[in-house]
Amino acid sequence: MYIKLYKEFKGHEGSVYALCNYYNSEEFISAGGDGKIVKWNIHEEHGKVIAEIPNHVFSLCFDKEFGNLFCGADNGSVYIINQNRETPARNILVHRKAIYDMCLHEDQLFVVSGDGSVSSFGKNKADSIQTMKLSSSGLRCIIYSQTKKCFIIGGQGGKIYTMNSINDVEQQVQIEGSRTIFSLLENPDKNLVIAGTMDARLHMLDINDLLQVQEPLNAHRFTINDMLRIPDTNIFVTASRDRTIRLWDIDSFNLLYSISNAENKAHMASVNKLLWLDSTNVLLSASDDRTIKAWKIEV
Repeated sequence: MYIKLYKEFKGHEGSVYALCNYYNSEEFISAGGDGKIVKWNIHEEHGKVIAEIPNHVFSLCFDKEFGNLFCGADNGSVYIINQNRETPARNILVHRKAIYDMCLHEDQLFVVSGDGSVSSFGKNKADSIQTMKLSSSGLRCIIYSQTKKCFIIGGQGGKIYTMNSINDVEQQVQIEGSRTIFSLLENPDKNLVIAGTMDARLHMLDINDLLQVQEPLNAHRFTINDMLRIPDTNIFVTASRDRTIRLWDIDSFNLLYSISNAENKAHMASVNKLLWLDSTNVLLSASDDRTIKAWKIEV
């Protein structure tokens, strides 16, 4: 395995919390504590500020079909910036607390919030908003399961929910002894969902009943903020508050490589978000140290 620091992107004046793909796999969007929404090209040093909003941005999602960039803010607002028209950002106050994660499915955008609710609305006109209260405590992450054809949501207190639609919650379980679930990743090959938690462990759950199928893995020293799978490989990646990025075998859960500051000139603070760029085989990582780093990976 070949891993090398390919490039470092600077310019944000606060922590970088969110990354998302753009129109092609050589461009991406970042946002964070400074409220700046920045477009980057992987081959260029400087980014372009495409919008500024008066809030911290914790989540991003881009819809290529209609050109809408959705920004989830710390005050519960979703800011919508259309990339096809030069119009001001539209602000929809959806929740009472921060919007931590978003998920596009078919013609709807789903968002989860620290107020314990999940909402959905049309991705084109952002209309017909529906909201459902799932928990008295916060929600942190959401994915759509291609295996089970439902949404899986993680929250505080080790709680995981499966939801067919806004008004159809199928299941709720609690991982005993676990704290907040910050990240979720599906492995359809094994019918598993992997949960990354505040207590720095990985929990492997059966996708159908959400029961643990093996002992949790002590994967990091602090919170596992994000996870992704590298396409067409058996490798998945974790990002942590302990400042490291780790690569794992998704079948055996063996540690393959740990990217750290001491060995790889990695981040100096919490690693908050990951993004994979297909065309360049580059892994992006965003951090509290205000930088985005690009890692060239060849398996």
